[in-house]
This record gives sequence, C-alpha cells and structure tokens, in this order.
Amino acid sequence: KIVHSGILELDEDDKGLKYKIRISEHVKNIVRNDSISVKLGLAVSSSISNSVNTDVKTTDVMKYIPLATAINPLGTVLIGPNPEPENFDKRMRLEIYYTEINN
Repeated sequence: KIVHSGILELDEDDKGLKYKIRISEHVKNIVRNDSISVKLGLAVSSSISNSVNTDVKTTDVMKYIPLATAINPLGTVLIGPNPEPENFDKRMRLEIYYTEINN
C-alpha cells in the first residue's frame, strides 16, 4: 500500500478521480541500467492485503491475476490508450516526474 499501491483520489462529489501509483524502481532500472522495458499490468483490487493469485484461463497474455480482482462483482472501468472519442479524456496516462542531477 505504501510502496506501490494507489489509493483512489476522489473529487468534490466523492466520485473516483484518479489513482496515483509508484513505479519509481521500475523506471529507474530502465533508465539507469538500459534495461528492456517489460509490459506492465494494472489490476484494480478490492483488497490489497490479499496477495493470492489465481489462474487466468482465457488469455495468452497473462497467466495469473490477483484473486481479489476476480471475486469482487463491483469493478472499476479502466480506459485504454485508444478509446472512443467520447471517452478520450478518461484514458489512462502515465506522468513521470523527475529531477535532473547537477554534476
């Protein structure tokens, strides 16, 4: 929860606005070590304290997902990078903040 898991930020009407997650170590490894970037997966879970995974039987892309994402009938809709025009402002975006080192 403290290191990587985002807590939902709400707007003034208590509607979900955004999640803020920390992937600093992953990005640092890519930049500093000239590593190959691997695909990142994003899962919304009802309980981040449940670290049990379950098999995915319908896709070749993923083998496992967090169990808490599969057992909760309430969901969160994540809009991908190429949405329909009416959902364009709702798409996921990655913002990276950094500081240049002065030598």
